Amino acid sequence: MAQPEITFRHGLCSASIFENEYKRGEESFTVRTVSFQRSYLDKEGNWQRTNSLNVK
Repeated sequence: MAQPEITFRHGLCSASIFENEYKRGEESFTVRTVSFQRSYLDKEGNWQRTNSLNVK
C-alpha cells in the first residue's frame, strides 16, 4: 500500500493525503486523494479503525 504524503490527526480522527501520478498520452499530471479514518474501542475493549464516518 502506498504511503501517505501527510497525515493530520485530531483526537481519534485522522485524514491522510495520497499523491498519485498519472500519464495520459504525452501529458503527466498529479491527483491527490484524501482518506478519512476514525479509531474506536469495540465491545471487547480492542482498538479498531473505520473509514465509515457519520455526524451525530
